[in-house]
Amino acid sequence: MTSDAERRYEAAKTYVDRAVATVFALGMYSPMDSLAAREKTAPVVSDLKKLDAKWLRATTETAREALAKEAENLADRTKESLPGAPSDWKRTNLYKGEIEKQTAATSYAGALAEEASLRANQLGALASGLGGAAKLALVGGAVFLGIKLVSAFGSRKERAR
Repeated sequence: MTSDAERRYEAAKTYVDRAVATVFALGMYSPMDSLAAREKTAPVVSDLKKLDAKWLRATTETAREALAKEAENLADRTKESLPGAPSDWKRTNLYKGEIEKQTAATSYAGALAEEASLRANQLGALASGLGGAAKLALVGGAVFLGIKLVSAFGSRKERAR
């Protein structure tokens, strides 16, 4: 017969394992997203391993109850801060009146596109204050840099296959 603490611990552990697997599944489409998924999930995986080790050594119901609460807190943090984690975990650490929040899934390509857009806007603002020849040089340099970046990512993709 399983205790309440065991059921809570297993439910939280199952959620965290599934969240890590989901983030890895989202990152499997490109090598850069896979690397980002590994980096994003490393702290969660490390914390879960430490909890598992403590759980195996826990001999009293009081210790297991405390570890179940710690596992639930890890699941809460995972839902709140791990981009792409499933949304079906019912948080246990909500304050009265607090609304659940969750970090949206991200990708390396999406972050790169967002950064490029920001830099393009900055270049546009800079170019608006320059003369005609300077604008042409700035735009030409930006186009050249863009071509080099696309070429570099293309050759990386071919080597990865």
